[in-house]
Amino acid sequence: MPARHDNDDLSRLGVITRIALIESAPTDSTGSMVRYAILLQRVLSGVAGIECCRVSLAMKQSAIQRIPRQLRTAAHHSVQSWNAASITRTVPADIYHVVDGSHGYIAHWLPPARTIITAHDLIPELQAQGRFDLPPPRRLARWVIQSSLNGLKRATRIMAVSQSTANDLEAFARIDSSKIDVVPHPLAPEIVPARNEPAVGWNERRNRGNSFMLHLGNNGFYKNRSGVVRVFDQVRRMVPIRLTLAGPRPDASLRKLIHELQLDSLIDFVIDPDDADIAALYRSARLFLFPSLYEGFGWPPLEAMASSCPVVCSSGGSLPEVVGDAAFIADPHDEDQLARHCLSILNSQSAADELVAAGKTRIGQFTLERFQSQILANYEAVTQAHNCHSSALSSTRFTDHKTIPIGAER
Repeated sequence: MPARHDNDDLSRLGVITRIALIESAPTDSTGSMVRYAILLQRVLSGVAGIECCRVSLAMKQSAIQRIPRQLRTAAHHSVQSWNAASITRTVPADIYHVVDGSHGYIAHWLPPARTIITAHDLIPELQAQGRFDLPPPRRLARWVIQSSLNGLKRATRIMAVSQSTANDLEAFARIDSSKIDVVPHPLAPEIVPARNEPAVGWNERRNRGNSFMLHLGNNGFYKNRSGVVRVFDQVRRMVPIRLTLAGPRPDASLRKLIHELQLDSLIDFVIDPDDADIAALYRSARLFLFPSLYEGFGWPPLEAMASSCPVVCSSGGSLPEVVGDAAFIADPHDEDQLARHCLSILNSQSAADELVAAGKTRIGQFTLERFQSQILANYEAVTQAHNCHSSALSSTRFTDHKTIPIGAER
């Protein structure tokens, strides 16, 4: 692992290091990949010796919506590939940082010695390997998966967001561990309460009208929204409580399950919440339930801990290494145990308080400062090992910290 250093260490190289953050998410979208890019931009802003720009290769969502649904995936990856082919000419940089390893095929158009990729998870490859009870990916998805794995192999360094993801990179992508560094996500300041803001305690959460359990996640199979509903169905039979599902609109299968269990009047949806909405939900919920089948990292449990909300989560993927001893954990398929964990928190203030205290300690390992140090260490390792700087770049100046869409409407 590269040595850590002070924020101004790159300046001692005597030249400006130009970092291009290569994004595969539309410029007008939200989500975890956009948040990750924003956090990278934030920790690089103002660092001596660095200029940074964000570059999106994707079509805007508004353009995607004009394409027939059955063609959208193919169009998305075609545009990404087309725009990636011109990236070194349109955005000359010392280091190209592909922020989403699931689009690792972008690296095929980048200079390997100057390319870093963040790998968040290998869920599509795990699906192809039969890890989940799902049909195998279709032809286009298989192409994207294999091309992205090959792109990961080309990069000079890979930043895995968890040890779980690092292990998957070694096992399934056959990537040498010497080029992998584990760089966990930090907590986003927008979610963390202010230091002088009083925590909302167990009694206050319990005594509020319409007390509720909370889940935050999308309709992807691995988020296990159906499992959330089934666990809630067990819990509400023992304790008067509601469930709030925050995220996109529920799909047809989830609505069918809710109706079959006669839970329509007990479940509330918060559709596409922004950071302020999410923060408010964490501060009010009696517990946060997160029984994912698999997570490459898993931001929401940490965010809940930062808001003094007790957490029940699964053992899927990276979650045990993220939450440590600050959450109640069970196998994602053991819904009885997950329900018992929820009841322990709802019925015992001491159990909830112990988790909250442990969570406050745990989140101290996921600071922006630590994230910045690890990011800069990886950039410096690439710069020093491969002598990235060239005279051709000396007259080129980035538009600092701006998102540059390339051919976004193509």
